[in-house]
Amino acid sequence: MSAYCNDCHRPLAEGAVCPCAYTRSWYSGAADRIETGRTTRMVALVAFGAAVLIAVAVLAVVTLKDSPPPVVVTGQDRVVANAQASTQTEYVPYVPPPVTVTTVQRPPTTVISDALRTLRSYAAGDLGTLRATANGHWVAQLSSKQPGTVAHGMRYDADMILSEHLTLRSRYPGAMLVWTGDWPSYKNPDYWATVASAVYATPEAANAWCDQQGFPKDDCYAKRLRTTGGPDGNTKLR
Repeated sequence: MSAYCNDCHRPLAEGAVCPCAYTRSWYSGAADRIETGRTTRMVALVAFGAAVLIAVAVLAVVTLKDSPPPVVVTGQDRVVANAQASTQTEYVPYVPPPVTVTTVQRPPTTVISDALRTLRSYAAGDLGTLRATANGHWVAQLSSKQPGTVAHGMRYDADMILSEHLTLRSRYPGAMLVWTGDWPSYKNPDYWATVASAVYATPEAANAWCDQQGFPKDDCYAKRLRTTGGPDGNTKLR
């Protein structure tokens, strides 16, 4: 009895192998390989997905650990926050600081005129003679002025005072110039006075000389020159 293949129903010679056996074997191996590859890929995908999930979970835990606690903002806090934000963003123009100016007060500069120098020179030259001859005696004072004095409708300055003194000095030989600051018997120590050279024992005698010369009573009167004491009792008006 001849062999017969039960799979493909093909008659076979005695001891022969049906060709369909090789075909089944190849397909069976290929199917096994395909199934094995599919299984391997599925396992790899599952493993990769699991690794990703683990990494995400770890990252979430670390982030939550390092994050500050949540801040609960109440209605009042929100108002304060809005006010602060408004203040920070508001434009404030730059205003420069005030500049302090310090004014240095300097003493006024004193200008000494030639006339004032000449007056000082005459007074200094006559001082020694008067102290030697008139100290403690009465003299006829012919004029007494300082810059700014108003007399005879005029305001006198140093030039006018010098001019008047030179006129009197020329008209009455021996007349001398007195700086009242050199004599304590004067009340005001900053006047220029012209006195006649004659000395008298009494104020009446000095005033009599003024009458004889025709001086107005306010221009000529008796004055006692003293290097000590004070002004009281040393003036006698006409």
